[in-house]
Amino acid sequence: MSQTTQKPKQDNIDIAATSKKHLGKNTATNVMFAAFNAITSIIMVPYQVRHLGIENYGVIVLASNFVTYFLQVFTVAVTGGVGRFVTLHVSREDYDQANSYLNTQYVASVALIIVLIPLAAIISLLAPWLFIVPSGQENSTRLLFALCFASFMVSLIMSMYRVSILVSQRFDVANLLDILNQIARYSTWIIFFTLLTPRIWQIGTGYVLGVSTATICYGIMFTRLTPQLKPQLKGFDKSKFLDMIKMGGWMTVSQLGTMLYLGVDAIIINRVLGNANVGKYGLIAGLSLQMQTMSSMMMYMVAGPAIASYAKQEWGQLMITTTRAIKFMSLGMALLLGSICGLALPFLMWWLGPNFKHLYLLIWLLLPHLVLNLGMTPLFAINYAANKMGAPGIATLVGGFVKLVLALVLVKYTAWGIFALAVADIIAVSLKNLGFMPLYSSQVIKGKSRPLYLAVIPAAIIFAVTSGTGLELSRLLNLATLPRLFATGVVLLAAFGLVTYFLALNKEDRKLLREIAPLGRRKTATVPS
Repeated sequence: MSQTTQKPKQDNIDIAATSKKHLGKNTATNVMFAAFNAITSIIMVPYQVRHLGIENYGVIVLASNFVTYFLQVFTVAVTGGVGRFVTLHVSREDYDQANSYLNTQYVASVALIIVLIPLAAIISLLAPWLFIVPSGQENSTRLLFALCFASFMVSLIMSMYRVSILVSQRFDVANLLDILNQIARYSTWIIFFTLLTPRIWQIGTGYVLGVSTATICYGIMFTRLTPQLKPQLKGFDKSKFLDMIKMGGWMTVSQLGTMLYLGVDAIIINRVLGNANVGKYGLIAGLSLQMQTMSSMMMYMVAGPAIASYAKQEWGQLMITTTRAIKFMSLGMALLLGSICGLALPFLMWWLGPNFKHLYLLIWLLLPHLVLNLGMTPLFAINYAANKMGAPGIATLVGGFVKLVLALVLVKYTAWGIFALAVADIIAVSLKNLGFMPLYSSQVIKGKSRPLYLAVIPAAIIFAVTSGTGLELSRLLNLATLPRLFATGVVLLAAFGLVTYFLALNKEDRKLLREIAPLGRRKTATVPS
């Protein structure tokens, strides 16, 4: 029976209105997920290092990064565009077309998994020859790579179910399920390490069980959040597949660039500087990755309403939405990263011990630039909504090659070691996110780039004063214990959070925050929609 015969109450999904309705709890659970991520990483990263050693931890970082970025290059063409097309047709209340795109992606994903299995098996088998691994860890490395590949393939199915999150704007559900994923993962590690001799393959088992648990739950929530959408392993539509491939093809180009940006660091360090340095770099790069994960979730919160606005060609509203999203995201990053960088030295001493205090400089190289660069993340939602992925994809690929060349040159011809990778990252990422993206995205929405640049200026100031105050407190106070360090961090965040609220935000910004607060009043407002 046609989807259009269902009751209007069930069928009609107003994405803009839904975004406004759930924005408060979406934002609150984003903060909760970020806090959970930070706390569990602070606990579980040294837990892995203590039980496995820094060299074996380096192998884990290498395997996880390689599998994730390598396979995304092959799969994003199939999976990357489905959310845009399904959301676009749902916003037009055309559920037959939305289901057709969804089923096409489902069939293509299963076929892709079948094709990838032998490739994954070959790479896993050859992993000890492709990379430098600690002596005696060859078989564990093979199994770790195989389990990482299996985890990624399960996540391909999960990505289809996550479409309902974008359509329904229920990112609070996604955050809770992602927390469940991590709980299952960490529980597996603890059980293995307690009952058996710790091995690196046990980390891979945790990845598989975690993502499998989350996928089952996403499937259940899919039927509840979007009963209008019914994925089936039939109904493959060649024309719709070509639509997704056309968009996804440029996303593949972009993903290749992303692999060069983020995925080659561990390989270069592994081949040139050794596995111990992969582990050390991965400790701090993990903090950067958490920030990127959080910004990506915020970007997808903007993407659904952006698609709806683009479909109606509401250019003025789209510019307001984007500018405000950039301002909020960059200010949030400024407060968080300013506190981390300001208290970096006592934090490292408490977290990892005195043997790792030299990584203090790496924190200051990898994190501060994210205030501005990740602040521009909402611009990707514009290009996604408009299906203008070609130029950004090429820019990302070119930037990735710039990063690769710079990294190789700096590692070879300087004595900077792992710090060379961070310097290359700052230069290459800034050229793309601060140079290209605002100029291009403003043209897509028929506006000017100046408001986009102005939106991040308050964040730069807030970061400077927050981190500067943190540095001074680190010098004046004894922050060697967790209670003192935690209390200082909370005071720093609270104090400059108030400064940000009253000085960095204007009247309309503050009004919006009050209206979307989970416990605040629900009024009609101009929100990031």
